[in-house]
Amino acid sequence: MPQGSPARICSYECTFCVPCSDLMRNTCPNCGGELVARPRRGQALGSGREASLAPSPG
Repeated sequence: MPQGSPARICSYECTFCVPCSDLMRNTCPNCGGELVARPRRGQALGSGREASLAPSPG
């Protein structure tokens, strides 16, 4: 799936496209959990600022 496209995820972050989720009645085939709309990332995270475990300065 292209980044930013609508998708649905379960609590374990299994990700599915919306048409497939609809066919599965919004139930994850892997864990049986509910599939909900995947949150979209903010623009700042997609523009060169990558997540890091390093301590922040200051």
